[in-house]
Amino acid sequence: MMKSDEITGNLFREESGRLLASVIHLLGAVNLNVAEDIVQDTMMAAVNQWRFQLPENPRAWLYRVVKNKTIDFIRQKKKLVELSPLLLSEWTIGSEVEKSFSDKEIKDNQLRMMFASCHPELAKPAQIAFILKTLFGLSVKEISRVFLSNEETITKRLYRAREKFRQLGKEAINVPAADELPHRLQSVLKCIYLIFTESYFSLSDESVMRKDLCSEAIYLCENLALHPVTASPQVYALLALMCFHASRFDARINAQGEMLTFEEQDRNLWNSQLIQKGADYLNRSMAGDQVTAYHIEAMIAANYSLSASAASIDWLATLWLYDQLLLFNASAVVKINRAYVLSKIEGPTAAIKFLLAQENMNSNLFYHIMLGELYKQDGRFALSRQHFMDAGKLVTIIEE
Repeated sequence: MMKSDEITGNLFREESGRLLASVIHLLGAVNLNVAEDIVQDTMMAAVNQWRFQLPENPRAWLYRVVKNKTIDFIRQKKKLVELSPLLLSEWTIGSEVEKSFSDKEIKDNQLRMMFASCHPELAKPAQIAFILKTLFGLSVKEISRVFLSNEETITKRLYRAREKFRQLGKEAINVPAADELPHRLQSVLKCIYLIFTESYFSLSDESVMRKDLCSEAIYLCENLALHPVTASPQVYALLALMCFHASRFDARINAQGEMLTFEEQDRNLWNSQLIQKGADYLNRSMAGDQVTAYHIEAMIAANYSLSASAASIDWLATLWLYDQLLLFNASAVVKINRAYVLSKIEGPTAAIKFLLAQENMNSNLFYHIMLGELYKQDGRFALSRQHFMDAGKLVTIIEE
């Protein structure tokens, strides 16, 4: 049974971004600081009051307090800030605030915030940091811990993002026009993808937080998939990919906290509902004639998730998919994964040869882990030990 502080922490992570998006929708981008203060003050009030007794409906408590604080601010400052005319009248202020916090409007507000966070004038690292802060409700310390960065770097990224967001004003919280939407949607999907993959494959020991981040990334992508403006095959493909990966989350680590290989995972721990959801979205993604990297990655993940066992995977088809993926994304991760699949078909020697032929891989932790494993399978134990030692050195550097 979860303790009250665990319930509180999970609820804060789930709701803070949704609350903030709704307050910003009401007060405007220029009042970002005010919106953050309202949500933060509410969370602090909850911490102080809930330690004695949890309310019957904690979520409703948070929303009620945030709405009241927002109305108080509007009444006190309405002559000093630009607000909707409906918020300036005592007759309509209550109904407008209630509307902004309805389930449908909350999802639309988050959609607006996603596009605002991915404005083209913001660099990708700043976009991701801003999304994690505003939509995921993470602190600077939590962001730096999950992504193994330092707090100073994260603080600088957030400062740049916040200043740009406030400067954009009303433009910031509008969904882009039709001609700009496809390009901005690419940025939104890329941010969601990076947040999910960095959380899923992170070396951070914050497993609960990482699982929450993966779930929230799926939730945000589902909002895109359900909205008529953004629903598209590439959105479905990314959603399928994340569902397939997330279905194996609980099977990836054993009781000792050690990462398990695909073959070592207990399939009884796989989430069959997420696998089915992934399959459904993958089927929906096949409409149209556009094939994206998300489609290919989703098909690779489907080969793993839908197979009856590791032995029954069609490795030749998987290798072909990785060759197609390299045309879109020739990253170190894709090459390392291709080497793993190649070893299943041609053996460890061929996979080692492929990896050694790649350039600029020596500082990659997973490159050395994969080579260590492949050399061990090939019976070259001295080389295996050396690469595992090199991987250990890289882990130490990351932790420092």
